[in-house]
Order: sequence, then structure tokens, then C-alpha cells
Amino acid sequence: MRGMSWAQFRHAVESNVLLNKAPDILFIHLGGNDLANTSVINLKNTIKRELNYIRAALPDSVLAWINILPRLTWNGAGVSDQVIDTKRKRINRWCRLRAKKFTKHEIVSVPIDSATPGFFRSDGVHLSDVGLELYLDCIRDVILKFC
Repeated sequence: MRGMSWAQFRHAVESNVLLNKAPDILFIHLGGNDLANTSVINLKNTIKRELNYIRAALPDSVLAWINILPRLTWNGAGVSDQVIDTKRKRINRWCRLRAKKFTKHEIVSVPIDSATPGFFRSDGVHLSDVGLELYLDCIRDVILKFC
């Protein structure tokens, strides 16, 4: 869901699982929209709570953690883009360690960086067609690995 934050995560999962069977793979690409307005400690606590929920609610699903991607600009941050990018790296590192606690897990590192031209649209936030294609290739590789 575009624009989603961790506060909306559980509701989104519950809504989909109630109407369907548990997913074989649960891809989580979330947190970028939280970086600008949430402290690292609060974000870690929220993510920990939600990942514990997922582990209990969907024990047979593979958790595929997709690292929070860099951006050319972090809209609404009120602080420098460099500060937000440092938070992003800290959260990614911490989430990779949390994801490894799942019996079945995969860490997805999409090789997109903010220094390579062409990965982002002109807004500096959303992926261009090239960036999106690379992102989807990484997801496809995980699906092929587990299905």
C-alpha cells in the first residue's frame, strides 16, 4: 500500500489474511515513511511488536524483509537528508537481525543507491521504471527460491 506506515501494518495484514489463506511469503517493505517523524527507539519498538505478531500469527509463512531503500530526498523530515539516511541504515541493520529470528526468512537487499542516476523519479522519492524493474527482479528471485 503506497504511503503506508508501521501504524497501519497490522490492520493491513489482518484484513488480507481474514479474507484469504496465510501467504506463503510475506514481503515487508515498510518504514521509509516513518523515518522522518519517528525516533529510532520508537520505530524499533513498533517493528519488534509487529514482527512478533507476524511470527505468532503466520508461523508457516516466509518473512521476506526488504531493506528500506535510500531516497534522493526525505520529504517533511525537518532535518538533513543525511540524518534520515543514517536512521534508515540503522533500522535496516536492526531489522535484518530481527528477521533472522524467523524459522523461514529472507533478507532482500535491492541494489539501489541514491548516487546512481536513473533509479528515481523526479520527486526523488519514488522509483523510476528502471528502479522499479530492479526492485521487482529482487522480489521475483525470492518467489522463485521459495515457491
